[in-house]
Amino acid sequence: MRKPIDLTEMSLSHVISQMVSGSGKPAAEIAAEVGWSPSVASRIFNPSEEYWPSLPMAPAFCVACGSSLLIDWLACQAEAGGVRFEHAAMGWQDLLLTLTDLEKELGDVAEEVRQDIEPDPDGERRIDRTEAKRIIREVQDVITKGVALINGVRPMAGCSGEDR
Repeated sequence: MRKPIDLTEMSLSHVISQMVSGSGKPAAEIAAEVGWSPSVASRIFNPSEEYWPSLPMAPAFCVACGSSLLIDWLACQAEAGGVRFEHAAMGWQDLLLTLTDLEKELGDVAEEVRQDIEPDPDGERRIDRTEAKRIIREVQDVITKGVALINGVRPMAGCSGEDR
């Protein structure tokens, strides 16, 4: 008899990977069905990235994969109290690496804005909707790296995840 899958032991990236492989579809096809751009899909499907489908997109992702595993995983995590507020303190090497990542992401935001405010053929400087969305995505990357840094430093400061 097969042992049931313990969803509380699975990582979110493993759940996403299982859903994609179990669908029998190429990841690009799933991304197109959900409405993700290739760059967003690349980040979501990359297990080493901490980039996940947004909550409102979860049902569409489940439909595209033909699986409710993501929703089942969320329910199991909630029932098990899976949201961690306590994090391990970062070692100094991880602290420096995370700071370097954060600096890179901040540089990406600055570069995106610099490119977007270049004058158009009419000499106007404006940011269109597509450019604004790219800036938002870049800022979200800064926030993600910043949260990782905060979570790793909080224990050093004697703070829990809910303390500021």
